Amino acid sequence: MRCNVNKEIKRIFLVLILFSLSGGIFYSFQELWLAANNLSTKTIGIVYSLCALLSVSTIFLCSNLITKDKLKKFTSLLFLLKGIIIFSLFLLNNTGYNILIKFLIMLDYVIDVEIYASIYPMIALFAKSDKIYALRSIIYSFSYYTGTLLTSLLLGKTIMHLNFFFNTYCLIGAMLIFGAFIILNNVNLNGDIKEDNNDKNILGKVIKKIKNDSISKYYLVANLTGNISYACINGLAITLLITG
Repeated sequence: MRCNVNKEIKRIFLVLILFSLSGGIFYSFQELWLAANNLSTKTIGIVYSLCALLSVSTIFLCSNLITKDKLKKFTSLLFLLKGIIIFSLFLLNNTGYNILIKFLIMLDYVIDVEIYASIYPMIALFAKSDKIYALRSIIYSFSYYTGTLLTSLLLGKTIMHLNFFFNTYCLIGAMLIFGAFIILNNVNLNGDIKEDNNDKNILGKVIKKIKNDSISKYYLVANLTGNISYACINGLAITLLITG
């Protein structure tokens, strides 16, 4: 039984590796991909701002509605949608359908954040520990920055008749996500998963906690303003350098 548990956890970690590797490859030059599709720097900034706002509300909503017994099916659906979206962006490159591109970019961002938030709860169905939680973060960061490094090294090169440009990374990212989708469908979250009453009405508890705890309020404001500042200063740096 213990062997089976470890096997399923390893499968989930493999899903995480493919997911984060795809993110590192797909997102590294996304701003430049958007700029190459004739989106202005201002428009790109607005798109990413809307992405951040939508993702926060989606996490609150999904955490309050998705139960443990539906977690795998829900996350699998997100992977499938994400793969379709990224592949669609690959096909939409230089077509001029910028309204559709902007919509898909925002939808992908929201799904990406929700997938990451769903990974640990799936692992926690098998085992809960600080070590596993930390390992999830380490694996994600290592795989993500490995993808980022690969995109930097391969950009502009040709390997086996495959030219590596911004749009190529859309195709590679989509393939990795579809691979993660297939593996996740083979993960066996068996056993009678009992819903914990303490997990219900999470949204209400979080709002109540923030409302009554001044430290939580200050942390939320500091975190929000810090991320906004970071995005404003660094989020479009490459685009400005290229288009300026």
